[in-house]
Amino acid sequence: MKAIGFSGGPDHIAFPAVAPGLSPLFFHDAAAALAIDGEVLFAVEQERLSRQKHTNAFPVEALRACTTFGSLAPQEIDAFAFFFEEAYYDRSLQDDCRKLGLPAPPPVRKLLRDRLSATFEAEIPDDRLFFVNHHKAHALSAYRASGLDHALVLVIDGNGEDVSSSLFDARGDALRLLTNHGVAYSLGHFFRLATKLAGFRDFEEYKFMGLAPYGDAAALQTGMMGLFTPLADGGYELDMDGLTALAARHGVGGTSAGQPDRVTADFAAAAQALLERAVQHLLAPWVGRTDARALCLAGGVAQNCVMNARLARTGDFDTVFAYPAAYDAGAAIGAALAVSPPPRPAPRPAATATGATYCAFLGPELERDAKIAAELERFGPLIETRPIAAPDERAAECLAQGEIIGFAAGRSEFGPRALGARSILADPRPKENWQRINLAIKQRESFRPFAPAALAEDAAALFEMPDAALNLGHMTFVSRVRPAHQARLGAVTHVDGSARLQTVATSSNPALYSLISAFKARTGCPVLLNTSFNNSHEPIVQSARDALRTFLTTELDCLFVGGFEVRKAGAPEDHLAALRWRLDPWVEIAKEDTEQVTLIRAGRYRTTLPAPLFAMLLEPAENGARGSQRSGQAHPHALAEAVATLWRQRFIDVHHAC
Repeated sequence: MKAIGFSGGPDHIAFPAVAPGLSPLFFHDAAAALAIDGEVLFAVEQERLSRQKHTNAFPVEALRACTTFGSLAPQEIDAFAFFFEEAYYDRSLQDDCRKLGLPAPPPVRKLLRDRLSATFEAEIPDDRLFFVNHHKAHALSAYRASGLDHALVLVIDGNGEDVSSSLFDARGDALRLLTNHGVAYSLGHFFRLATKLAGFRDFEEYKFMGLAPYGDAAALQTGMMGLFTPLADGGYELDMDGLTALAARHGVGGTSAGQPDRVTADFAAAAQALLERAVQHLLAPWVGRTDARALCLAGGVAQNCVMNARLARTGDFDTVFAYPAAYDAGAAIGAALAVSPPPRPAPRPAATATGATYCAFLGPELERDAKIAAELERFGPLIETRPIAAPDERAAECLAQGEIIGFAAGRSEFGPRALGARSILADPRPKENWQRINLAIKQRESFRPFAPAALAEDAAALFEMPDAALNLGHMTFVSRVRPAHQARLGAVTHVDGSARLQTVATSSNPALYSLISAFKARTGCPVLLNTSFNNSHEPIVQSARDALRTFLTTELDCLFVGGFEVRKAGAPEDHLAALRWRLDPWVEIAKEDTEQVTLIRAGRYRTTLPAPLFAMLLEPAENGARGSQRSGQAHPHALAEAVATLWRQRFIDVHHAC
């Protein structure tokens, strides 16, 4: 049985970037996954291929990547499974079109069949298209990945079809729904609203979570906890309007020295505390009603690694498995599994099954060295390269010398965490690395923490480990750094002494294990700072070209990509005459007059520059597209600065003129 699960929107109309009443979360985080006979073999997010974060576009490239990986013709796919129910999707599209004053859409079954057929240039029969309940897709993705034979499975997000959380009793191959909660009191929507009130944007709940340790939950505890009313059997009510009033009353959303102020941090801490209390209350009645001693977590809220750690410390469970791709992209895997009969491995005891068999490296393979060499040629005089036989040993040497590196090798991770295949790596000991990576490399807020990747056999000596068995190899829980080592691990210890720990075992992550071991041999430290390989304007890199772009537009010291070590040979202004650039395909010119030009990328990112500079930067090509460098520039410094800024923000793409 060959099945492809997918998430994302149908792209049946061109929704405006900003539309009153239309949620920006419309079928976000598009992805596709291939399962054969119940085994997940491949999965990739559309954003990794299109380079647009959280895209809700129909996952054309991701779907094609699935069949390419399996060397399959579309006619060989037995089932295409979508991650929401058909009736809900029909109703949702009709409502959105009505809000926008657009004609009613055709049935979603026809829309998706047409899009699938166009994607593969082949007719997809109606009987091969399936629709899967959203929370069931989430639950299956987590439970199957866990390797457990019996567990409670909690799905908690903004909303599925008409519910915001679902609790299942999973036993063998069966999922039995125990309870669910409606959308009116959605904890996902509550935390999203709190995030927005604190001054962050959509999809930035992880920043809000990272801000919480800077605050004092007790400062706003009375007001915040008064918004939560516990009811019998794990039920509850939430006062959403009260949350908005609380934020307004205390002036939440202010800044100090460019960072969220103390009251906003207190607000974040109190909201985090409410979330943890609410989820514990939701689970409590059901722990004793089943004999399950294991818990699986899925849905967007399960990306909250602080909440996950709190659940692991309750003592209610011997095992807690937090699915690494708990958000909507991961539901593409669950949709594929829902229509693909499961394999039947020998069951393992719940106390020892911690997702050790789950491999997160499900994405496309990095290109072979011959193709990487061709990509290196595109950047000509900007880089110096040399082939290396042992990238892990050479990378460890550079890290031990204090360099911060980009590292890309093998198949990419599926999920929001870089686990070593597409990572920025650094020495975790100097605290100054925390700020250097945040500001000069990741180009993001300085308060945000970084994760330690530690050799599994050394982790317990450095970090406090819970009694429950956890899938710590996937960076889905926080742990406390032991007090004696907090100063030593200054770049990965958060202000409250916590860290989002990744343990690295040779059996599940041999490449990163080898690199950390080589670093330990040189320094005595069995830990590296590990963060995703991207800047704040783009998703995690996928290809060698992505890695080179990010390397050249940040202050990374060195890049290891495949079998090559790459270093910078100069800044763009040093080689301006040899470079060419074009507007990114996702960029629109929103406003152009004699004074200024406004560019919008993917409907989300905006920049404005003087019209004379824009005219100097770009000229119409013969086909009417914007692109190519003008010759004889009068202001090379201004031009070089504009090229560097727009390239870093991904409004333009730059390459050598060869």
